[in-house]
Amino acid sequence: MTADFNKTNDRLPEPKPGSGSSGAEKIDPSALDGSNYTLTLALEALRTGAIGRAAYDAFIERVFDKLADQIRLYTGGESDSVMNETAVKLLGSVLYNCDLALKPVGVGTALGRIMNEPIDSIYYDGLRINREYMLKALAMLRKVKRTRIDTMCVYYNNLLGGDLERLIKSYDPKFDAKRGCAWVDYSMPTVNRSICGVGGILHLLEELQNENDFVNSFPKAQTDALWERCHREIAHPAGDMINLGELVFEQALISLIAGEPEPVVPVPVTALIRLSQRLERRRLSGEEGWYAALAVSHKLNRRAPQKYLDRLLVRMRVQLGVIFDSSDALFRFCRIYKNRQTGLSESE
Repeated sequence: MTADFNKTNDRLPEPKPGSGSSGAEKIDPSALDGSNYTLTLALEALRTGAIGRAAYDAFIERVFDKLADQIRLYTGGESDSVMNETAVKLLGSVLYNCDLALKPVGVGTALGRIMNEPIDSIYYDGLRINREYMLKALAMLRKVKRTRIDTMCVYYNNLLGGDLERLIKSYDPKFDAKRGCAWVDYSMPTVNRSICGVGGILHLLEELQNENDFVNSFPKAQTDALWERCHREIAHPAGDMINLGELVFEQALISLIAGEPEPVVPVPVTALIRLSQRLERRRLSGEEGWYAALAVSHKLNRRAPQKYLDRLLVRMRVQLGVIFDSSDALFRFCRIYKNRQTGLSESE
């Protein structure tokens, strides 16, 4: 099946019905979808009465005229038609590059541009930004690889060993700008196994750099000991839920709660015994564990950006009630197991 966008002019979503018809009603920026900014801005402008139906339809027509140009460019001028899947990809690229140009300038300026300027003008501004971001991504990738964590984690090593570089080098801002990638097998707190476009690539690289810097801020002897303690999970082919930065954060935070003057990984057994004795006298609820974590988390601030640490702390909150429910739960969480013959052991 093919799509001929010279003959089709009604494939964008229809405006949602709304009561606003007066141009005096302001566009609500929170109603705009950041991942589909250009289209939702036009739809919201129509809904609020900031523009009329004729202006909206004229904008849609200009978008599809640009798509027709991209199809001809994509086929080397040999055809005006492509498969539907390809057409959707090309349309996504047009709109993604427009989004890059429009999002930084504010709602009023952006609306003025899409209503009064040729789509080409907006598109090429966005394409220039996209290419600048790709150069930035390549520079960030080089730094991430220079500072990579020394670990046997298969998924982390695969991502930095070639998967990410292949994605960046195969990314085409003209025809592939909104490429979605769902193969990020390495678990990361804010990436959710997928990325979209150059913005997603930059975010992934930023998170990797934060993670590298945080983990490498601890002595290598400590992190090596932690990897050894958790080796069954880290090296296991099914261990794709392990995030190295999160693992280090959890151990460091518990060491502080246990009374260590500075964060230590993995949590020393002596510190665990000390904390478990406190728990045997009085268990901590999830809320009490949360406040205990907040009281000491500032000691990690110099090791990574605050936003990165805050995300890790929030993700750990739901576990705190379980961790501090009993000494057995605490030891299990820290990968220390009780053996009847030998006492405490760092392996099951």
